[in-house]
Amino acid sequence: SVHVKESFARRRVFSIGEPIAADEPARLVAGGAPEDIVALAPVTELAPGAEYDSVGSVSVASVDRLMAANADYPAWVRDRYLQLPATLPSEVRLLARQVAGDEKNPYRIAVRIEDYLRRSYVYALDIGQRPPQQDSVQYFLFDRRQGYSDYFASSMAVMLRAAGVPSRVAVGFALSDEDRDPVTKDFVVSDQQSWVWPQVYFPGSGWVDFNPTPTRPAVARLGEPRSEEHTSELQSRGL
Repeated sequence: SVHVKESFARRRVFSIGEPIAADEPARLVAGGAPEDIVALAPVTELAPGAEYDSVGSVSVASVDRLMAANADYPAWVRDRYLQLPATLPSEVRLLARQVAGDEKNPYRIAVRIEDYLRRSYVYALDIGQRPPQQDSVQYFLFDRRQGYSDYFASSMAVMLRAAGVPSRVAVGFALSDEDRDPVTKDFVVSDQQSWVWPQVYFPGSGWVDFNPTPTRPAVARLGEPRSEEHTSELQSRGL
């Protein structure tokens, strides 16, 4: 249930996880195919005072399930989510191959790249001006080596695609219990919780969240050896 106190994202219906439905009149925003649901857009812009209920889904796929997923991707996934520009610097492709190593399993490749970014780069909001015409992922990975969640998420998505693993970037909000109102127990969401993270496609499980940005925990999964270091977070699709 969402109550809009002050709208800073008037053209999206918020949901926990992937949007499924809402009682607010809205249309589905799809990517390259009808199955590729990206967001729910309200028919009219959301204004302060608006209230609605929404339904979303969050993957609870276990490590074993993700490890067992094959690479038989639907055509709409291959066509859209393995694309890379011809101008992508070769050193980005090379780094992706080096981090993936001889690993062939898509889940293990994703974990390798996620861990590499979490260990090797620094979160920072003030990173200065990127040189004109320079590829942003190249700038983050090889020059500045620090940035905010946009840079971490984009870099992981690009590196995954370079390693042959379908990926995309999701935009929304990352919430924790600290964001709850102590009296009403409602979550209070503002642009301070805005977050960007990559998702990886696994046949049979759909889009699965990862978090390479080190200031928030990686996503906990059933059967994950690293789970004692992780805490799960609610991620709300909104933008």
